[in-house]
Amino acid sequence: MQISVGCADCGSRYDVDEKFVGRKVKCKHCGNTFTITADSQGGDPPDPFANLTLAPTPEPEVAPSPVERPKGPAFGYSSPAAEGRRPRGSVGRAGRDTGSVGVDSATPYVLFLYVAASVVSGIYATVKLYSNLDQHAAGALVGHVWSWVIVWNILFFAIVGPLAWLGVWITSRIFNFDMVDSPYLRACGVAALPVVLFFMTQMLPANPVLIGTMLLAILPITFYMLMHVFDLDWAGSAVAFVLGGMLWAGGFVLSIVILSAVVAGGLMGAAQQQSVAAGAEPDNSDSYVPRSDSYVPKRTPSSPTVRPTPLSLADVEAASVSTLHEQLTRLAAKDMSRSTREEMTAAVGGIRPRVEALRATHANDSAWQEVADALTQLEKKIAALPSEKFDAASYFAEASAGEDWSAAPDSSAQLADEVSYKEFRFRPPVEMRMDLRSVESGPDGLIWLAQKGFQTRLSLSTLPRKDPQQRRPVTPDRPGLKRAAEARRLFFIDAEGSTVTTGKINGLAFTRIASDTGGQGGGPRSIKYVAASGDQWLIVSVAAPQDEPLLAQTLDISARSLRKAQAGEERADPFSPKLVAPRLADDPEHALPILRAKGAAAEEALLPLLASDDRFLRQRVVPLLAKIATVKSIPALEAAAKSNDKELAAMAHAALRRVDPDHHDEVTDLLDALAGTDYFSRRDALEKLAALAPDDKHRSAVVAHFIVAAKGRDRTFNSETIGKALAAWGDAKLVPELIPMLDRAGDRNQRQIAMTALAALKDKRGAGAVVMWLMEEPQQTIASLTEMGPVAEDAVMPHLRNPDPRVRTSAAQILEHVGTRKCLSELDRAAHDMRGRDGSARQVAQFAIEAVKARIAAQPKPDEGNAPRPK
Repeated sequence: MQISVGCADCGSRYDVDEKFVGRKVKCKHCGNTFTITADSQGGDPPDPFANLTLAPTPEPEVAPSPVERPKGPAFGYSSPAAEGRRPRGSVGRAGRDTGSVGVDSATPYVLFLYVAASVVSGIYATVKLYSNLDQHAAGALVGHVWSWVIVWNILFFAIVGPLAWLGVWITSRIFNFDMVDSPYLRACGVAALPVVLFFMTQMLPANPVLIGTMLLAILPITFYMLMHVFDLDWAGSAVAFVLGGMLWAGGFVLSIVILSAVVAGGLMGAAQQQSVAAGAEPDNSDSYVPRSDSYVPKRTPSSPTVRPTPLSLADVEAASVSTLHEQLTRLAAKDMSRSTREEMTAAVGGIRPRVEALRATHANDSAWQEVADALTQLEKKIAALPSEKFDAASYFAEASAGEDWSAAPDSSAQLADEVSYKEFRFRPPVEMRMDLRSVESGPDGLIWLAQKGFQTRLSLSTLPRKDPQQRRPVTPDRPGLKRAAEARRLFFIDAEGSTVTTGKINGLAFTRIASDTGGQGGGPRSIKYVAASGDQWLIVSVAAPQDEPLLAQTLDISARSLRKAQAGEERADPFSPKLVAPRLADDPEHALPILRAKGAAAEEALLPLLASDDRFLRQRVVPLLAKIATVKSIPALEAAAKSNDKELAAMAHAALRRVDPDHHDEVTDLLDALAGTDYFSRRDALEKLAALAPDDKHRSAVVAHFIVAAKGRDRTFNSETIGKALAAWGDAKLVPELIPMLDRAGDRNQRQIAMTALAALKDKRGAGAVVMWLMEEPQQTIASLTEMGPVAEDAVMPHLRNPDPRVRTSAAQILEHVGTRKCLSELDRAAHDMRGRDGSARQVAQFAIEAVKARIAAQPKPDEGNAPRPK
C-alpha cells in the first residue's frame, strides 16, 4: 500500500510503499534526513496520480533531451528495481546522477586518454621502425606493431578492467553496500589512470625531480579518483584500493604474458613467411641441392596437390653437378682482394673431393668437364694470392735503399724553423700549429694541426721494438696477413688499400705507406713513414684532405725534413717560450701553464706581446708577467699601466707592485692613472687619492697632479673631489698656488676648488682672498670662511662697514661663528648702523654679538684649570 510522506523542512512530499516505514531517507530538495512513519501522511489528501511519480513536481524548466534519463526519487530507492544504488552501511554513500549513461565526468576522459596514448605509442614505434630499418623490413613489422596495440587494448578491457572491478565488488560485499551504476566502465577508468599518468611523464622535460614527483603523485591521484567515481568514504576507498591494486597488477602481468605469446607467434609467422617467400629450406649438408621442377612441382593457391615423383640416381648426380658448377661460379666471382691463399683454399676444400667422386661416372659428361675446368681455374687464381706463411726473415733484413726522399733545399720557404723530437730534428710546416696538449713521451708523440680544417694533421711518435731483429715493418694489405703478423708477434702497419714503397730520408731507411692515392684532388689522404732507430720504431704520420693537394705536398715535404741530431747539437725545444707565447692568442688554456712553468725564461718572449693590438692577448700577458717578470719588464708594465683599458692598467699596476714594490705602491699607481688619457681612469684615481690618508713621501707629487687637474679639463666635473684632495694633501706652501685661482679671470670651478682647499688649510692669506667674493659668491664664501675659523676674523671685520647691506649681513653671519672678543665693538657699531631701510644687517649683527659673548663666556678662564676643588 502506498503512503504519502513529507519533509518537515521544505514541505516536499513523496509516495512510498508502506513496507519502508521506520527507515531513514534523505529529501531530494533540501537534503534533510527524516524517518518514514505510519502517521507522517498528514497534510493535504494524497493525489490520486501520486503513484505515477516518486518526486514532487519541479518548477518549470527546459525539457530534457531525448537521450537524457529522467531523474529518480530524491533519496534514491523507491524500489529495488527502480534504483540500483542502495546504501547498506556507512561505507558506500548515496550515488550521484552523473549523466545519461550513469558514468561520472572523469571516466570518459581517462579512457579516451588511455586509448590515445596507445595509439600514439603505435605511431611512435612505426616512425622508429622506418627511421632505423630499411623500408621493406620496416613495412613487414608495422602490421605486427598495430596488431599488438589492438591486442593490448582488448586485453586491458577484457582482463585488467574486470579485475579492478572485482576488487571494488569484493569491497562492497565486505562493507555491505550496493555498487554505483556502470561499475565496469568506472573500474576501467580507474585502472587506466596510472597508465595515462605514466605516459604523461614520458613527455615531460628531462628533469629528474619533476618526473619523480609526477611518478609519486600517481598513487594519490588514482586513490582520489577511485573514491570519487565509486562514491566511497576513506575506509572503503582504502580497502578497494588495496584489493583492486593487487588484482590490477595481476591482470597486467597476465596480459603481458599473453601479449608476449602473441608477439612471439607473430615473429615466428613472419620469419616463416619470409623463408617460404625466399624459397629456402634448412639444410645441414655441406652443400645445398635445389629441387628441380620435376622433383617438387611448384604449387599455387589454386593448383591441386601433386605427389612428387621419385628421383633416379642419375637425376641426383646431375643435380649435384649443377650445384657444384654454381658454387664454383660464385667463388670465382668473389672479390679476393682482402683474402689470403689459405682462406680461399679452405673455402674450396670440400668441393674437389666431390668433383673427383663424380669423375668415374661423368668423365665424358660435358657438364662435369665444365665443373672440372672451373675448379682448375679457381685453384690457379687462389694459388696467385699471397700466403699467410710469408717469409718473416725478409723483415729482419735492412730495407732496400730505394730512392732518396730527403726534402729539397728550395722548399725552405714552406717550412718553419727546426724543432727537436727526442734525438731527431725536423721542420714543421709554416701553416701548422703545434697541439700544446701533445707530449713528446706520450703514445701519440708531438702533433701539429692546421689552422683551418681538422682533417690536416702531422705527428711524430715512437713505439718500442719488441723484436730487435725486425728491421722494417710488416705491411699486410688483407685481414689474413694481419692475423699472421700478430701470431708471429711482428710489428705491422695496416696497408690495406695503400701503396708501400721504401726509401731513405737523410740516411735513415723508411717504409712509406700511402693510402687513398689518386683520390679527389690528386694527392694522398694519409701517409706514414716508418723507420727502425735503436730500440724504437720512429713513425711520422701525415693526414690532409684530398681536395688540397698542395697542402698534402707541404706536409710530405715536412716529413722528409726529418734528420738525426748531430753530436753536441743544441736542442730546439718545441715548447720554447718563443713558440708558445704567440699561442696565448688562440690557445690560452694550454699555453699559460707552459709559460708559467718556464718562469723568467718566458719574460723576453712575452714583452713584445704587450704592444699587440689584441686587447685580450694583452690581458693574458700582464697577469702572467705579474707572476714571472723581473725588473726587465718594468718599462713595458709602466706603459701598460697608463693604458686607457682600465682592466689592463689595474693588472699592470699589480704586476709593478710585485716586481718593484719600492717604487710602485698604490699612490704611485693612482698617479700613473692621473697621467693617462682616459677620463674615467683619471676620475677614479682622483676619488681614490682624495680618500687616502696623506703621507709625506708622495705629498708633493700628489699636490702637483691635483694642481694640474684643477687647471685642466678634469675640474669641470670633479671640482669638489679635487678641492677635497688638495685640502687633505696640501699645506701652507699650497696657498700661493690657490690664491690666483680666485682671480676674476678664472672660472667658477677653479674658485670652488680654491675655496674648498683654503678653507681646510686655515691660512690668513687665503681668508683675505676668499672674502673678496662675499658679493658674487656669498654662499660658498660664507661656508669657506666659517670653516677657516678665527683666522678669518681680521679679513671679515672690515666688511661690516660695507655700503651694501647684503655684504654686511654675510660678514655678520661669518663672525657669528668665528668671531672673538676682538670683533665685538665692530659688531656693536653694525647693530646700531641706521643706514638704509633694511634692518636685517643690524638684526644679524645683534645675533652675532650674543653668539660671540656666549662663546666667550663658555671658554674657561686662565686660572680655572689650577683652582683647587672644593672639599
